[in-house]
Amino acid sequence: MSEHARLSMVTRIIAVGSVDGVCTTAAVLRNVPPKATVVFTQAFLVDELDPSKWEPSRVLLVDLAVNNRDEAMTVSFLRRLVEAGHELVGIIDEHDATAWFIACAAAGIDYEKLAFQPVNQEAGDIKSSGALLRSLLDDGADKLTLELCETADQGDRMNFDTHIGLAVNRAMKSDPSDKTRREYLARHYSQKRDPDAKIKGWVADYNSILETHAIILADLVDLGDRVARIDATKRHIDMRTLLGEVFKRGYLAVLMEGLEYDSDSGEKVPQLSVSFAPSIGLGIDETMDEAGIPYTGSGTIVTVLVEYEDEVVQALRSALH
Repeated sequence: MSEHARLSMVTRIIAVGSVDGVCTTAAVLRNVPPKATVVFTQAFLVDELDPSKWEPSRVLLVDLAVNNRDEAMTVSFLRRLVEAGHELVGIIDEHDATAWFIACAAAGIDYEKLAFQPVNQEAGDIKSSGALLRSLLDDGADKLTLELCETADQGDRMNFDTHIGLAVNRAMKSDPSDKTRREYLARHYSQKRDPDAKIKGWVADYNSILETHAIILADLVDLGDRVARIDATKRHIDMRTLLGEVFKRGYLAVLMEGLEYDSDSGEKVPQLSVSFAPSIGLGIDETMDEAGIPYTGSGTIVTVLVEYEDEVVQALRSALH
């Protein structure tokens, strides 16, 4: 049986909403029944899916990794999928085939019978779900399917400067909370290479955000010791992209002022989002802990009340030295 014929068995796609996931899903949609259902999620959100509410379906997972912080969550999801009468027909994912093999075994799924099997990104040349799908398709794949696979692969490498990838990335980033956009984009690009009016509007919204970034960066304050301060109060921004622009200028730490909800007062108050450049490998939460500064959040960005700004700057300087 050809890979196109195998794809024709799929009636439900469960995918991650990255550019890789959306574009690979669009490529899959070109080769599955028109009424196939699409669900976008994340590895750490599969516990929120309820397969018992779905019509029995043949399921393909796209760009969905095993939750590396809680493998049991993924196993539970697979079990619930099977118990609800669905059949897992394949996993198009490049993150960790071994983890999927173990998860399938724990859930009672015969991994060897999957029509599409994942790969190990670190052990081979395939670095994205789009590249994996392309490797699985025979020579009969059409031009748009191939472009979508290549766009997905480039997106996974953080290159969004492609005809479809730029529009998909900016359309999603202009409102990440809109849960309908990813499916709209996947279905649109499964049929057409160029954006429609709605997608163009979403892209224009993000272009406006980038213009706001330029205004904020023009007012950046250099605090010395490669620490910067910016003010994004009451402005619509893409935080990670904006912080990335600051780090590209050579700064190693940044304080960004904005209005954030304060649980004590029950209101939005001026607070600072504080982070280190990812390249230096310092933990911002550990730095705040060592300095005894109260904060919320964890990981790469924490939030601190503005009243602690002097202490935060001193802590950042000490950590960087």
